[in-house]
Amino acid sequence: MNDATTPQHDPAATDGLDGGDYTAYPAPRASSLWHRHGPKPRPLSDAERRHNRELLDAAQYKPHTAAAKRGR
Repeated sequence: MNDATTPQHDPAATDGLDGGDYTAYPAPRASSLWHRHGPKPRPLSDAERRHNRELLDAAQYKPHTAAAKRGR
């Protein structure tokens, strides 16, 4: 089903502006800091989740102090 009317994509003819995945250089290796080593963290308890939620709510809705507005 490949005839003259079917558009073909030529990777060698791309300039990188057509949304292709072609770059001038290969992608760098991932940093070793991106990978976790060791045991997985334990899940949070319900009390810890509730405490974190309360702190988040307080930080989001509490009026800012003058020092926070000055950037300190």
